Amino acid sequence: MTVASILLSKVVVATAIAALAEVVQRRGSRPEAAYAMWATVLAVLVVPSVMTIHAPSWVGVATDSISTSLFCDSSPGVVVSLWLGGSGFVFWRQWRSLRLLERLVRFAAAAPSNISDRSAAIAGELGIHNCPTVVTASGAFSPFLWHPFVGDARVVIPGELLGQFSEETIDAVLRHELVHLRRRDACRRRIEVMVLALWWWLPTTWIARSRLREWEELCIDGAVVRANPNGVKAYARALLDTEEFLNLQVTRLVCRVGVRSARIVKSENHSNSY
Repeated sequence: MTVASILLSKVVVATAIAALAEVVQRRGSRPEAAYAMWATVLAVLVVPSVMTIHAPSWVGVATDSISTSLFCDSSPGVVVSLWLGGSGFVFWRQWRSLRLLERLVRFAAAAPSNISDRSAAIAGELGIHNCPTVVTASGAFSPFLWHPFVGDARVVIPGELLGQFSEETIDAVLRHELVHLRRRDACRRRIEVMVLALWWWLPTTWIARSRLREWEELCIDGAVVRANPNGVKAYARALLDTEEFLNLQVTRLVCRVGVRSARIVKSENHSNSY
């Protein structure tokens, strides 16, 4: 088989698994099973083939003809340039997002000592030896785990939102982010970016990434509830408070834009009157 045929075979297999995953998740499968299926979609695209799948002869003929029309009829240099250009753009977008987060974390302040103590206690319950530092920053964002290549991990919480949380709600938020750390989700995200950079032109890749994010959060929710069954209400309250906080920030932004636009229109009308 040619390289083009191998690539196209991977596309067919990954798309078939993605279609099966959509069917399975709509039938109410467990979050862990759905997550594993969507992770398999991305794994198929990057893991070298270790077995030969015997397909009907007409499948091989169709694959060879499609790969020939897609790759061989065009200049190899053009195809490679377009592929590398798209990969570079994906890496650039990811780098830009990380730079924005890094700037946010750089100017973050340490959280109160009682919250750090609670984080250490919850980390001990989850079997995490190196507890991340809890910091607060200003801005409209959801609490998140910052885990760079070099350096210690940090749990970042909006300062304004932290003031609205009760002790039980803070524990729920910390537990959520620490479960992310225990699952090594940051490492998985880096692998996702690599797959996206290689297969940016394949819609199945973007769909799989989106589904992975959805089921990842559901897996975290289940882990948090199982770890602390008595804290279900506090965890639900944390999710609702965060959503309300983000909606409020958006509303404030819209109001500011509206006021500024009204001032611009008023100044223009005032200047036109002269």
